[in-house]
Amino acid sequence: MACPVSALTFIYKYIAFKTRKSEYLKPENTTDFDKVIEIVRKEGLDYLVGIGLRISNARMDKC
Repeated sequence: MACPVSALTFIYKYIAFKTRKSEYLKPENTTDFDKVIEIVRKEGLDYLVGIGLRISNARMDKC
């Protein structure tokens, strides 16, 4: 699996694309998995929750 931080960055960009909200293009913290899950639920992108959980379980030292 790719580095979890770069994967989260990709998810933030995907959320920005789907919601058309530019604030997701430059998130303050790209390592907070709980925040990503909160955002996807708030934006109605629940299908991304499983991806976020898989990333959160990945080991950060693989970067």
